[in-house]
Amino acid sequence: MAWLNFVRQKGLPLQEMANQVQTLFFKDTAQNDTVGYDWGEALRSNRQVVGHKTITNLRTGVQTRRHWHFGIDARPFTRPKILFMVKSHVLFSDDGRTIWDDDKKLLAARAGQCKNWWNPAWRDRLLGTMAWLAERSVMLTARRP
Repeated sequence: MAWLNFVRQKGLPLQEMANQVQTLFFKDTAQNDTVGYDWGEALRSNRQVVGHKTITNLRTGVQTRRHWHFGIDARPFTRPKILFMVKSHVLFSDDGRTIWDDDKKLLAARAGQCKNWWNPAWRDRLLGTMAWLAERSVMLTARRP
């Protein structure tokens, strides 16, 4: 409950996933729809958390715009240690506001949209989101790959 109250204060909307997990996602909340974090030594990583893709129907030739929204969920665990497990999600909308309610459509869109997102893209979005939530830069001690 503390997590949900915290993210509500940040202005992030919540979407219930198929497994009843509450996922927060970006929608007109991050400046320029981008989050970032510091690596140290004047290095910074920035990633988009809201975007769109133009889809062309091959049968009709009609183009539509599909909006994507990066999101996370956090679940508490007490074993083996007390912690929050944070997972990344990508949600979709037609209008940039209302998330699709068709789970199969979401899964198909995610497979197409995210197929070229490699580990650095997921990592940067996740760490940037955590820094945005903390309202500060996250300084990593590891070297940037």
